[in-house]
Formats: sequence, C-alpha cells, structure tokens
Amino acid sequence: PFVQQLLGGSGVALTALFDSGNTVMATGGVYIFTTSVIKAEGEKVTVKDIFRKLFHSVTILTYLTLIILALFGIRPPEALVTVAQPTGNANAFVSMFMIGLMFEIRFDKAYIKAAFGILWRKYICALLLALVFYFLLPFDGLTRQVLVMCAFAPIPSIAGIYTEQIQGDVGLASFTTSLSFLISCGIMVVLMAML
Repeated sequence: PFVQQLLGGSGVALTALFDSGNTVMATGGVYIFTTSVIKAEGEKVTVKDIFRKLFHSVTILTYLTLIILALFGIRPPEALVTVAQPTGNANAFVSMFMIGLMFEIRFDKAYIKAAFGILWRKYICALLLALVFYFLLPFDGLTRQVLVMCAFAPIPSIAGIYTEQIQGDVGLASFTTSLSFLISCGIMVVLMAML
C-alpha cells in the first residue's frame, strides 16, 4: 500500500517482482539458516534437516508452487480465483493490520541500545545496496527508484514470529521491527522527494 501511494501501479508490479524473491528468505529462508547456525553450535546440520524445515514452511511452499505454475503458464481454475479474490482484495488492510499488531515501542534502555545496534548495520547495508541499484544497474528510472526503496524497506513483521520459534527475545524483535517501520517510512518519503 505504501509503494502504491508513492509510485502507483507500475511501482507495485516492480515491488512485487523484488518481493517474490525476497519473500522466500523473509518467510522462512532466514529462519532455516538461523536455526541451522544455532544447531551447528551443538550438533551437526544435515541437508535433510534443512529440506525438512523448508517444506514445513507453508508460505515458501505456496510461493514455490505459484512460481512453478507461472513458469508453465498454468492458470488456476476460475472458481478458485473467484473464491480467493475477496482475500486478495483485503491484502492491503491485512498487511497494515498485522503491522499494527506487531507495532511495539518500549523505551527500555537495553532495547534501545540493542535495536540501534541492529538498525545502523541494516541501514548501512541498505545505503550500499541503494547506491549499487541506482548508479550501476542498467534499468529505467522507475525500476531503479523501486529497487532503492526496496533496499530501505523495514524489517518484515514476521520476524517476531520466527524470533519466538527460536526462543529469542520477542520484545526486542517487535521493538526493532516497529522502529525500522518508522525509520524506513521516513527514509522512503525523503527518497521519493529526492528521486
């Protein structure tokens, strides 16, 4: 919804292309990697463990199925599209609702210090990626603008759920996610004014 307000329908289509790759990591890939690293400290990680976790992620399986269907030009039955359409139309509301549910600002000194320790690294990497996207990629202006904005996107709100699954600090994850949402929105508005 945020991109649609700033860049219109073409911007949303380009963001969706970027997000289709990013989602595989955000909705399970990073979780699988993290649990493998945590497990690696105590025991051996096997390829079987990684694939078992990969195929237990409904979101990743859904994306992979949709990508395969698109590659082979297979369209879902019209009845299924009709049934799914109300849910698809509610996507913007549900996205913003989930952000609202996860939004948590706590003024705890330990949280603030830890969150800024995470976020400064995130935004330095975002700046480097944005510079590469804008100055080195051979795409048109709108595509480069979208990629720059995607580089500065907030931490996905699903991070709190995965943090809980690995027995991490959910409060810190929610606080950091909420703070990144505020910072990223401000950065993206400024970038749109500049670009």
